[in-house]
Amino acid sequence: MRWLGAALLILVPGCARRAPSTPLATNARTSCTASPSPDATVYDTTQVTKKPVAVSGPQMPYPDQLRQQGINGHVVLAVTINADGNVDGQSVTVLWRDRPEFEREALRWLRGAQFMPGCIGGNAVRVRMALPFDWRVKS
Repeated sequence: MRWLGAALLILVPGCARRAPSTPLATNARTSCTASPSPDATVYDTTQVTKKPVAVSGPQMPYPDQLRQQGINGHVVLAVTINADGNVDGQSVTVLWRDRPEFEREALRWLRGAQFMPGCIGGNAVRVRMALPFDWRVKS
């Protein structure tokens, strides 16, 4: 699918530690945040003028046992970001996972994440997108 290539990439290094709530986007945009669309349509990332951007999320640790074993991981979640920047919890689908431990961490992060919403014509809209998560053990 075309929107997989335009998705947000979240990389979790094996040794890094993050603060309990980690800002992800340093230059938050505010062009459409204050103007949510009354339209409940869910758009694809190819249909919006600005794609949703993660601005914060909880700490996402590397599962200890997998890090110690040198196991890398990859998870891809499909999710709808609402016009207010919150995740539509009922929309989350696991498209790919290497291991259930990585899936649990990605889902936990997503439940606590906040996004700048996607925009069309200056209005915040609901957007369906894929979010890849990668864990890599540093050598």
